[in-house]
Amino acid sequence: SAQNINIIPEHYQLTKLQGTYTLPKIITINAPSTANAIATTLSDKLKTTTGKAVIISKNKPNIDIQIINDANLGSEGYTLEVNEKGIQLKANTNAGLFFGWQTIQQLLPAAIYSNTLQANTNWTIPYVSIVDKPRFGWRGLMLDVSRHFFTKAEVLTFIDDMARYKFNRFHWHLTDDQGWRIEIKSLPKLTTVGAWRAERKGKWSNITTPAKEEPKTYGGFYTQEEIKEVKEELAEEQKKPPEERRGLLDIISTKLVSRKLLVWITSTTLLCFAKITPEEWTAVTLGYVGAEGFADIVIKYKNASK
Repeated sequence: SAQNINIIPEHYQLTKLQGTYTLPKIITINAPSTANAIATTLSDKLKTTTGKAVIISKNKPNIDIQIINDANLGSEGYTLEVNEKGIQLKANTNAGLFFGWQTIQQLLPAAIYSNTLQANTNWTIPYVSIVDKPRFGWRGLMLDVSRHFFTKAEVLTFIDDMARYKFNRFHWHLTDDQGWRIEIKSLPKLTTVGAWRAERKGKWSNITTPAKEEPKTYGGFYTQEEIKEVKEELAEEQKKPPEERRGLLDIISTKLVSRKLLVWITSTTLLCFAKITPEEWTAVTLGYVGAEGFADIVIKYKNASK
């Protein structure tokens, strides 16, 4: 029975066995060289949170990590066994191992998610036999930072939480009528004006219309450097061979939707959008062009309207 075992997302197959395994004072991790990153992740986390000594060794490991070749698991699946010998985690790729590690953390006491030593915790994990693989290859969340701005640090925390629950696609909604969140150096008013509004709280249907001269204090935007930092953090995984990736957010999608209302407000000249070709308008509104590509189109027709 899998009663009282709660894993998010729900596992593919799980058998709950009788007994629990207690992490020893010295934890020994065995892993192949291609899984060094995962072994280091486990080691660092267990040292910090449990306070136990952790060593990497093939000699009688308590946590045995293996890269295998099992067509049934695919590129993100894994098997997890917890028994009297310890923890055995197997997968075809580092992506599967990474997601298996997320399951291990969910099976351990919740204190494992702390970033500090949790000395008064009974570090046990239930005996289980798990075969897990995703039902859907594309598992994503959208973060809308246009209507409500979130700092770069909050975005990175959001991404970490996505990885914890085995999501692998991040959609970053950076622009809409309610706010423009990405710096365009050639069009500064998109952020000096378009990134800010009068602060309102409560239900949207109950808020009052801002007065013309009311201070615009709510909002913010990301510099191009901040955007690059977030994308580069995720791109590091893309540089690795597929079998070495942790499977954490392989693709970052940045939604740069151009809204006529926002651009009209922030531009010093009313842009003549009737002059934009249907192909260009489609590319802009569907997000097929990047920030600088959009800026080029705007400048082109702004100059043409003079």
